[in-house]
Amino acid sequence: MTLPETEKEILFSMLEPHIKPFDIEDFIDEAPMNKEQIIEYLIKTVFSKKKNNS
Repeated sequence: MTLPETEKEILFSMLEPHIKPFDIEDFIDEAPMNKEQIIEYLIKTVFSKKKNNS
């Protein structure tokens, strides 16, 4: 069963405020991040969203 286009648009518009774009600027600093900081950042941002959406 699929949703009509209008319902899909409504649902996606409700989700948009919760979607945080991946910000590469956080990685481009004067002082580079170490591996632990990169992993911590990815877990807090990208991977936590995937876990919550599953």
